[in-house]
Amino acid sequence: HPTLLDLALRLNSAWAIALAGLAACANTASLRVRNDIGDLNSDYNHGTELNGWWDVAAPGAPTWASALITSTPFDWLGTSFGLLPAPPAAFERRQALHWRVGQLMFVPTNISIAPPDPRDRPYGGWLYTGLANETLAIDPDDTRRHDQRTRVEVNVGIVGPSSLSEVVQSEWHGFWGLTDPKGWSAQIKDEPTLLIAVQRDLRLAFGKLSATHEWDLAGHFDWNAGNLRTSANLGGVWRLGKELPRDFGFRSRPTGAGGGSVFVFGDVHAIAQDLFLDGNTWKPGPSVDKEPFVGEFGLGFDIDVNSLQLRVGHLWRSEEFETQHGSQGVWFFELAL
Repeated sequence: HPTLLDLALRLNSAWAIALAGLAACANTASLRVRNDIGDLNSDYNHGTELNGWWDVAAPGAPTWASALITSTPFDWLGTSFGLLPAPPAAFERRQALHWRVGQLMFVPTNISIAPPDPRDRPYGGWLYTGLANETLAIDPDDTRRHDQRTRVEVNVGIVGPSSLSEVVQSEWHGFWGLTDPKGWSAQIKDEPTLLIAVQRDLRLAFGKLSATHEWDLAGHFDWNAGNLRTSANLGGVWRLGKELPRDFGFRSRPTGAGGGSVFVFGDVHAIAQDLFLDGNTWKPGPSVDKEPFVGEFGLGFDIDVNSLQLRVGHLWRSEEFETQHGSQGVWFFELAL
């Protein structure tokens, strides 16, 4: 009889084959990894995501992608809840349909004890997939560049043992000889999830330092709704680089233009509900008292070489729950081809 590990490996193999086929069909695909810095046992979280997109205007783009982008749910969510006025009619619109599949996991500070400390972050994992409509509205005035971006995203997934987070972390730690995580038996229970997200970006200022070196400042407002997370956040990003592309950096799909840049960003999150901290919606289980407001500050760089785009950054996040010991440091990495 197959063990849980055998089943998980078979499922992961099937996922890998399906994702490889999906990535090959998309105009562009990228791999995004988020990980904690330093001690892997300190409020550790890890996320791995494969995503891709079809540019609607690109040659070979499937007609169903264009039809889905203009479908009523995506259009209604973007125009009704974007909370920013629509771009002027003179702006050029560049639309793309995004897909993503990924896994996200959280564990407490001390993973060597069972049962885990009830005052610490619960064990939890999320396996998910999603579709998003992203629109870049390009200002015809190249000296002003008040470009806008709208992203409407719908994600479905599952948290709990069925997310396979326990299998992935246990096998990974076993392979590298790291600490065996012993508390997954007390993880958040199985629960299907729905997450709807709307993001709006607006370039507020743009300037030139030389013929090729430029800077810009953009602000953004996002909201999330669903049983996984219900929240809103306000923030901004400042960039300095060579021939800055007409995008919004790590918040938007890479454009393949530009010679690279450094960036600094910050966000303030207002959080009404977070399943990873509040626990399951309909079942009793592990939980902690979350902080209603969380701040983030980060910096990073990106490099564009022909069709290859690389983004690396690090962010610092304030405490997310009342009994947490100190802030978090998280690396993120994105490679697009």
